Amino acid sequence: NIFVSWALSSTVVGLVTVLRKYMKDRNLDPAKQFFWICDSCIRQNDAKADVARLGEMVQNVGNTVMYLDSWDRSKTLKRAWVVFELFHTADCGGDFDIVMDEYERTRFIS
Repeated sequence: NIFVSWALSSTVVGLVTVLRKYMKDRNLDPAKQFFWICDSCIRQNDAKADVARLGEMVQNVGNTVMYLDSWDRSKTLKRAWVVFELFHTADCGGDFDIVMDEYERTRFIS
């Protein structure tokens, strides 16, 4: 199970692409892998109750992956929700990974 933090302004196609690569790079079986997408776990129209349980959600999943749309101008890191999710990941000692598309990865390494 993987909790996914991302910017809602990123494309779903981009998110799916990097998550597929993440599974392939780690030899994860797609039939057995579940992704808990942050905006699907927290009701957007009544977030208060779910936000109170966010730490519990992140801890129960145990692994958080953050999708960076851009390594140097990230919309993801500008979201308060993402910062909150990352705090809970660190607070519970969860695993944390960052995923980027190939273009951003190349820019980052260069």
